[in-house]
Amino acid sequence: MTSDELQRLIRTAESYNGVFDGHTMAAAIALGFVTGARRGELCALRWSNVGLEARVVDFRTLERSDDVLDAA
Repeated sequence: MTSDELQRLIRTAESYNGVFDGHTMAAAIALGFVTGARRGELCALRWSNVGLEARVVDFRTLERSDDVLDAA
């Protein structure tokens, strides 16, 4: 995927009106793209996995939930 295609995908996601608001969907797409995280990993994220000041997301500490992680 080129950077132009990613930008177009994120702009499209921002206009999404579904279960999640568009900005949430765009953020999930961008985070998944830059980290390589799977859908289940993104859905299982909690604020306790995010270090805003350190600018890190810790996927290693995700609690195993078969219904979320295996859905990816």
